[in-house]
Amino acid sequence: MSADILGLGLFFSGCIGYLCYSTKSNYWRDRICFHTMPLSFGWLFYLNHSIPQAWWMFLLILLWSLRMMVNYYRKNNWKPVEDYRWTSVRRDITNPIGYWFVIAVYPSILFSSMALPVYFARSSIWNPVGLFISLGGLILEELADQQQQAFQKRKHQLLLMLGSLDKLPAPFKTGFLETGLFQYSRHPNYLGDLLFWIGIYLASGNLLSFAILGPILHLVLVLGSIDITEKLACLKYDQYPHYQKKTPGLFPLR
Repeated sequence: MSADILGLGLFFSGCIGYLCYSTKSNYWRDRICFHTMPLSFGWLFYLNHSIPQAWWMFLLILLWSLRMMVNYYRKNNWKPVEDYRWTSVRRDITNPIGYWFVIAVYPSILFSSMALPVYFARSSIWNPVGLFISLGGLILEELADQQQQAFQKRKHQLLLMLGSLDKLPAPFKTGFLETGLFQYSRHPNYLGDLLFWIGIYLASGNLLSFAILGPILHLVLVLGSIDITEKLACLKYDQYPHYQKKTPGLFPLR
């Protein structure tokens, strides 16, 4: 059986799986799929197109997948926890068809397209450039996640002792992180993830191909996630609108 057929089967399996997860309210499982399905597609595409460039791309996707899974469980004390943003998604999308598209169809298309550069890989001067950008993005998002988790852990420790945010010392008083990497971008972790997948696309060396679907669809996901996250942050933290005004949302260009 060809990798194309296997990939098609995995695509529909992902749609069905997401639909089952949504009906069972096991929303934390979307995180597992998000972390593993690009890796599965990357492996299938590599088998269909076994060249050295594709192998290095698959290896980076493997590192990304492992990092995402470890980070998710580490952040939640090694327990499966629903992403807090799902409450907002369920409230805002009431149409069953639209909800199924968001929870099942779009992620499945996204997962397969993120790994498409592996399928289209060819020898090019862009191969090392893309691999370097991907590795840099991976390091950036790991550093950002570590800073965020250290901040949140210490903040909750102080809250247990002092009782409320207004009693906390700086920089915990606002309730959110605005130092370190977060003084240059409000979402350096998303920036690193975006750079990672842009790098994978560039590493394919086949820039005029359907491989470009991966970074485009991933950008849509990132912008949507940022929008939901910032709306919730503004409702939760009084000082967050001020932080929005002084710090760029994604790219540190201000």
